[in-house]
Amino acid sequence: KLQFLYFIVGREDMIRTEAEWKETLTPKQYKVLREGGCDDAGKGEYYRAQPTEGHFACSACMSPLYGHDAKFPCDCGWPAFSKCYTKHVTPRPEKSHGEGLEICCSNCKGHLGHIYKRRVEKDPEAQRHCVNSTSIVYVKTDPSEELVVGKVSMKR
Repeated sequence: KLQFLYFIVGREDMIRTEAEWKETLTPKQYKVLREGGCDDAGKGEYYRAQPTEGHFACSACMSPLYGHDAKFPCDCGWPAFSKCYTKHVTPRPEKSHGEGLEICCSNCKGHLGHIYKRRVEKDPEAQRHCVNSTSIVYVKTDPSEELVVGKVSMKR
């Protein structure tokens, strides 16, 4: 069940206490977005979805994260994206495993998933963002703001 949040993206009013997040998010959203949990592989709502328009936004704060054209079919078990709206996706060192990179919403700091290098012959810098369906919501229209599309730094 999608809960609409009323705020202006990117402003200080996105700072919330964990108690406020618990009130705002569903238990599953809280587990994934705030505690770094993970959807079951192959079970997410957007795993096989291939929209031809619109974008994907953070389910906690509605910041635009990925254009529809960045999503690609992948057998990793989670929705996979090759590029993002760089202003809204931030990588950070993985907390639990220590070697990988987790990706987070730049606006609300919610956990989105993980980022990996892809093996693409024509693009040695290719990326695969494996994102939890719980962390995102599909929006049928393009973002209202002009956004830079690209790759995020994978340097630790």
